[in-house]
Amino acid sequence: MKNRLFLTLLTFAIVLGLLGQRTQDVSAISLSAPAAIASPLKLILPIPPTATYASYSQGPHLSGLRFGYITNRGVQSNSIDIGYSGPVVAPITGNIGIAKDCGSEQIIFVSAPTGSDGYGWSIALVHIKKAAGIYEGLKVVQGQTIGFTVPPLPYPGNGCGYGYGEHIHMGIMTYTFVSNGPIFTEQPFSNINFGQWAISSGMFKSSVTGASVSVGGQLIDYAKFISARSGKSIDGWYLASNNNGAQIWDFSSGNFRQQWKVVPVPGETGYYFLVNRQHNKCLEIPWGSKDNGVRLRLWDCGNGDSQKFSFIPLSNAPGKFALKLKHSGKVVDVPTNWSDLNSGKANGTPIQQWDGFFGNNQQWSISKP
Repeated sequence: MKNRLFLTLLTFAIVLGLLGQRTQDVSAISLSAPAAIASPLKLILPIPPTATYASYSQGPHLSGLRFGYITNRGVQSNSIDIGYSGPVVAPITGNIGIAKDCGSEQIIFVSAPTGSDGYGWSIALVHIKKAAGIYEGLKVVQGQTIGFTVPPLPYPGNGCGYGYGEHIHMGIMTYTFVSNGPIFTEQPFSNINFGQWAISSGMFKSSVTGASVSVGGQLIDYAKFISARSGKSIDGWYLASNNNGAQIWDFSSGNFRQQWKVVPVPGETGYYFLVNRQHNKCLEIPWGSKDNGVRLRLWDCGNGDSQKFSFIPLSNAPGKFALKLKHSGKVVDVPTNWSDLNSGKANGTPIQQWDGFFGNNQQWSISKP
């Protein structure tokens, strides 16, 4: 019932007035901001794993949204811009709200249910056209496709946002219910986590590769994985004949087969898809196998737990990680004959899964390409 009430009030409030993303409204009403929110927000970027380009096109700035009861409108820099064109996914699990007064339905809200503390999170995505099957009140899960970017209006119009070039204007708020409806509080983006990303001092910073992305930089987080045994990198290839897989090879910064996009798995903290930059396919173990010695390969993304990896810090090798597969519990391993000092070091050696014992053939460093 609360969700229905919230969505009805939200839609009505949006109709009352939304300002474009570049306008600044400093008015506020005399309502107290809520206390600290007990439940942390677990966001992902609103772009799918197979996206090949997204940029940090504008740093934290005022939302320009004017709807309902906002306790600190025009105070918090609660919005960012992501330069991107393509499908848009839900950054959190929640219910859909749509700005009905926008002719092209350019504003979509995803609002999570309130928690035990009485507060919920609401994410505004502006310059978005809803996808087929997306409607007011629908519950969506994090990572589900909910729409597509559309060119924004070039000037202030009917309150649906404006700007230049396709991009996602993303705003963040909390809300709680009072007797006459929901109260919204804009939240600053600083130090809010987006999977492996966080904004600090106006820059996106990656906890995986150490990348720092300033405004104008690319938000796709590519990494290289270097074997401690050989100093060579994981290299992926793909052929339609199914003769495809992954191997180790001398690293070259111009070889996109050796660059892997690290994408948080929606709703599963600590797990990642590894998407090959050259082929835009995911690293996986085929056929859901749990056997030792099965070789990794590239395949279309969306193949379940056999494509999900966690990075396990190794106490016996500071700064190194094991790459652990969710479905089998085994780790990425370079086949090695331990009686041969040169084994596991040659270009073209395929990688496999094996029980973790964390020798140097199962140790990997992760960094920017």
